[in-house]
Amino acid sequence: MAEKLPFTDPAYRTPGVHTFELTTGLTITGISANTWDDYEQYLHGLTSTGQKIGDIILSPELITAAPDPAPDESNQTIMRRAQSRVAAAAEISQDYPDSTLIIGTVIPVQRAGMFANGAVYIKNGKQLGETRKMPYSPLEAEFFTQATVSSVSQPLPGRRNVLPIICSDLLFHRHTTDFKRDALPINKVTGRYSDPINPRIDTLLVSAYWQIPGVDMGDVVRSDVGSPGGGQGYLNTMQYAARTLFRKYIGLADIVVVDRVPPEGSLGSHQPIYAPYNAHFRWNQ
Repeated sequence: MAEKLPFTDPAYRTPGVHTFELTTGLTITGISANTWDDYEQYLHGLTSTGQKIGDIILSPELITAAPDPAPDESNQTIMRRAQSRVAAAAEISQDYPDSTLIIGTVIPVQRAGMFANGAVYIKNGKQLGETRKMPYSPLEAEFFTQATVSSVSQPLPGRRNVLPIICSDLLFHRHTTDFKRDALPINKVTGRYSDPINPRIDTLLVSAYWQIPGVDMGDVVRSDVGSPGGGQGYLNTMQYAARTLFRKYIGLADIVVVDRVPPEGSLGSHQPIYAPYNAHFRWNQ
């Protein structure tokens, strides 16, 4: 059996609007923006770019919270702002009634005043569904006490072959079934785990914030993070994740990543901020 290998285009290493043509025939419009204002401007202006407007319009991770909230902002303030921005995106979506928007945002959870990292699905002004980032650490798992895979990781309504995921989910899904089952407390208790990347899934759409500081990637080594002219370590990690998933899930045909970069100075003086890592991984033809 031929091996699936990642493919990327250097042109994707810039903010802006990118078009991805998938093996299945779907077109994805990726809007790589570092702030909500930039994202909204790109979204408003899609008709003026001359590019085809995709069946799906994909945003980076937590775009409704970008640039990052101030340290002293309350969760309630962050949540209210995010909800207002989701509502604004829903209104704009009526200009593109045939496209489904995937908006990276914060989503309320059962614990009062808390929220999870996720994405909402919007079409022609209406929210169709949502998904949440899979927990990558015990701390994140606290937000998933009652969650099952079926309530967390949701394919697109009407396109059950398309699974939106969030950033480090690319790395989460490389793990064994036992590891992933135990990451959700209720699944650990029941012993059940239903992998969201089932045989029907041929496309992963990834909302990313790939250079965010402080993320523990475990056994994945970013060898040259912070080196002059570097950044290859970040890309190597993403390519490693894509290659691993293609090998593990033979039904996968395309993985699309739409990214944003951290605010200036947030990585520290020893770690420069690189360009966004937008990417299209597919058969290397």
